[in-house]
This record gives sequence, C-alpha cells and structure tokens, in this order.
Amino acid sequence: MKYECYTRYMKKIHPLFTFYTIVSLLTFSISYYYNIDDSMVLMNYFMGLTFLGFGIFKLASYGKFVESFRSYDVLGKWLPAYAYAYPFIELFLGFWFIYIGDNVTIDAIALFILSLNLISTARVLLKKEKTPCACLGAKILLPFDKWLLLENILMLLMIMYMIFGMTTMQIGGHMHGMDM
Repeated sequence: MKYECYTRYMKKIHPLFTFYTIVSLLTFSISYYYNIDDSMVLMNYFMGLTFLGFGIFKLASYGKFVESFRSYDVLGKWLPAYAYAYPFIELFLGFWFIYIGDNVTIDAIALFILSLNLISTARVLLKKEKTPCACLGAKILLPFDKWLLLENILMLLMIMYMIFGMTTMQIGGHMHGMDM
C-alpha cells in the first residue's frame, strides 16, 4: 500500500525531476564542450536553460497556463497582464542568462520573480489548496508540495548566490565575463 502511494506520487512529480535532470545534463554538456570550470558561468547556463524550458512549456498551452497561473500566483491574481507576460519574461531571462550572462539588474528581476513564485507556493501550501502548479505549463500540472517548495527555495538561493558573487567581483574591481 505504501509503495502504491509512493509510485502514484512519483508519477505526479517526476516531470519536474526529469526536467531538472535534462537541464543539468545540458549544463554539464556545455561545460564539457566549452571546457568551462567557472561556477558562475555554469549557473548562468543552468538558470538560462531552466527559464527557457519553463517558458517553452508554458507557451505550449498558453491560454490554459494563464488561467491556471492566475488561480494561485500572488501577482497574477491582481494583475492579469503579468500572467499573460510571464512565459515571455521567462524566455527573455533564459536568453539573457545564456547569451549575455552576468547583469545585476537582470538577476534582480529574476530574484523578484523567484521570490513571488516562492510566496505563491508557500501560500498555496499553507492554505492547503488543491490547486495544481502550472510551472511546466498547463499540460503537465504538478501538485503543490514540499518538493515544489524546495525547488523554489533552491532557485532563489542560486540567484542570490549569483548576485552576491557578481557584486563581490565588481567591488574587487574584476568583472566576470563569459568568454569561451
């Protein structure tokens, strides 16, 4: 019985694990191909691929995504334009992280968005709402649970680390680049 519950649960959450496995493999492939050993550059690729992937999944079921997103997102509920723009914001951030790299302003925008995601996730969990998460688009609805909360926290910590690393490099007179 316990095994059945676990199996049923993993079927619901495994798309998120699969997604991050693919993003990690792509990031490590890029690292190997370009011989990159700078963790900040690798985090830019990881963040970029994550945002691109999420944005693409959301666009695949755009109308349904907006409807679902507006049901739980703290800003999307009050500002419908944000819900409509959200997949495009993710795509913009994804391209920026991959092709341009370090920028405190863009990292701050990502920090703001990831903070809103964390607040929305925590709110749904605290209220014990049965709303599904459309983070992988409306075709792959995920349950709000501790794993989704952990994913939000880890992404937020990563962007905070990137901002901290960038600001300390700028203070030291050295600006980080993504030369390959």
